[in-house]
Amino acid sequence: SGTLSWEKFQRHLEEPAVMAYFASLDLDVSNAHRLFRLLDTNDDNEVGSDEFLEGCMRLKGEAKSIDVNILVHETKKTSANMS
Repeated sequence: SGTLSWEKFQRHLEEPAVMAYFASLDLDVSNAHRLFRLLDTNDDNEVGSDEFLEGCMRLKGEAKSIDVNILVHETKKTSANMS
C-alpha cells in the first residue's frame, strides 16, 4: 500500500538491513516509537514513502538532531492541544 503502520515498522526494525540503513544515517532507533511519530508528519498513524524518506533525511546525523526534532514535535502537539 506504500505506507508503514507502527506494527510493520516494528517488524522491519528486526531486520539487519533496516538496522544498517538507520545506522548509516546515524539515526538512533533505541526509541523506535518516538522515531515513528516523528516520521509520521501528518499524524495518521502510518508513514508514507515520502514521509519516510524526508523524515530520515531531516533527522539523519548526530543524536542531538533527533532530540531537537522530538522536542519540536512534542511542543507542536502540546500547543495544538491547548488551542
